[in-house]
Amino acid sequence: MNALRPRVLVADDHPLFATALQQALEPQCEVVGLLHDGGEVPEAAFKLKADLVTLDLSMPHLAGMRLIRETRQAAKGCRILVVNGAASRRLAAASLAEGANGFVAKTVQPTQVRKAAKTVLSGRPCVILGPTEAQVAEREHVRNPAISKLSRRYRQVLLLIGRELTAPQIAARLKISERTVEYYRAQLKLRLGVKTLAGLWRLAAEFAESPDAAEAEH
Repeated sequence: MNALRPRVLVADDHPLFATALQQALEPQCEVVGLLHDGGEVPEAAFKLKADLVTLDLSMPHLAGMRLIRETRQAAKGCRILVVNGAASRRLAAASLAEGANGFVAKTVQPTQVRKAAKTVLSGRPCVILGPTEAQVAEREHVRNPAISKLSRRYRQVLLLIGRELTAPQIAARLKISERTVEYYRAQLKLRLGVKTLAGLWRLAAEFAESPDAAEAEH
């Protein structure tokens, strides 16, 4: 690793935020790429010899814990800093367990992002959540009012999607067919107004961290 100018790959599906993150990091790092598709991240991290990869967990084509795992497998020597919209101690802990070196909420200041990058590049873990879990959960619930109108079964499916279960696993858990799971997933996209699986995963991950998730479990 270049101690003076570590090589950083920024991955976020929102180009404007990716550019802002690049600007926040460039005083201390060399940003070698901006990616908006999760499927491109693992190979790019390896080919670009990135010292650090910043990951948004809600990327198209490859997202969530699988994105962390595959990036870690492809570029074993790089550090991974998750910079995510949904933020809680639980999600941060899950990310670190899957191979991330740090976790930062998108609500933090640029100086805190730079601090987190410096910390993980030095070999130490770093988690900066910003607002409290309760504040984050409340804000997410208000932002997605359509969730409150879902039936209990739809909420159960949404919760399990947010917890990274596959369609076969959801089918087994709820004792329904995989085809029924796919139907629920398609309906959730329609009812929640999202167009992509990455968008659905984002809402599901937020719901899984909200106070209403407990009700869907029973």
